[in-house]
Amino acid sequence: MLVAMAVLDRPLEKSSKGTLQRSVVEARFAQDIDKAYTNMGSFNVGDVPDEKVSHVIIEMIESIVPKKAKLEDNTDLFSYGVDSVAGMQIRYGLRQLLPQSTKQLPLNVVEDCGTVKRLTEYVVKQRHGEELTDEEDERTLMLQLVDQYSNFDNRSPSSSTNGQGQGENDKGDVIVLTGATGALGAHLLNYYRQLDSVKKVYCLVRGAELHASIERVDKALKQRGLGGLENGDEKVEVLQTSLGDDHLGLSSGDYERIAQEVSIVMHVAWSVNFRMRLRSFAKDNIASKSCPQSYTCMSV
Repeated sequence: MLVAMAVLDRPLEKSSKGTLQRSVVEARFAQDIDKAYTNMGSFNVGDVPDEKVSHVIIEMIESIVPKKAKLEDNTDLFSYGVDSVAGMQIRYGLRQLLPQSTKQLPLNVVEDCGTVKRLTEYVVKQRHGEELTDEEDERTLMLQLVDQYSNFDNRSPSSSTNGQGQGENDKGDVIVLTGATGALGAHLLNYYRQLDSVKKVYCLVRGAELHASIERVDKALKQRGLGGLENGDEKVEVLQTSLGDDHLGLSSGDYERIAQEVSIVMHVAWSVNFRMRLRSFAKDNIASKSCPQSYTCMSV
C-alpha cells in the first residue's frame, strides 16, 4: 500500500541511540494512519440483508481486484488474485457489513476463509453472535492430496537431459518449464536452451497478455546476466497461462500440441506465501499439474 504524505516540517523523533521513537511517531501521524486505513474500506454498502451479503462481497472484491474472470462463490481468492494488500482492503470492507458492536475482525480473515462462500458464512454468523468453526483438518487434507496426486502409473520415463546425449528420443526432449521469471527458473531456462539434447522449451508464464509474459522472461534472464530472449531463438516459446485453470489457461490447440510433444515438465513456480492456506496452495501449485498425458513431472 502506497500512501502519499506531505513533506515533513520537522524531522522524525529519535532516541539517543538514533532509532525512531515509535510511540511518539505513531501519535504524531495518528490522523494520517487512520485516514489511510479508513479510505481502504470506504465501501458504501448500506444496510445489506443476510441473503445479499454474498453479492455485495463479490462486488467488493471485483472492485479491488479487477479481472475478466468471473468470481464465483467457491472461487479460490488467492488464485483469483487477492494478495495481502487486497486482503486488507476486503477486511475493512467486511467490517462495514457488521454491527458496530462486533469485535475486531482477525487480520487473516480473508486468507483463512479463502472463498466468497466462507466469507459470507463468517459475516452472517458474526451478525448473529455465532462463530464460524473451521471444519478443515489440514493434516487430513495433506493425506488426501498425497493420495490424489501420487498416481504415476500412466507416466512413462523420458529421456535424459543431463547433456550427455539425446537419450531415447533422438529428436530431442521437449521441456515444459514453469517459474522461468524467478531466480531458479531463469537459470534452468538458460541451461536447457543451451543443451543439444533439448529440442524445445515451453515457458508457462502468468501475465495480463502474451507480450507482458515474454517481457517478464526476457527481463528475468537479463537481470541475472544470462542473455535475454533472442528473436531468432526458436527453441524457447513463452506462453501466457493461468496454472490453476483447466488446460493451464491455454487454448485447446496449444494444450493438445504441447501434450503430444512434451517429455519433461519442470515445475518450479511454487508460491512462497506463509499466509496461504493449504487448499489455496494446492489449486495453483499441485492440482493443475495433474495431466492424463504421459510425461515425467519434476517439482523443485
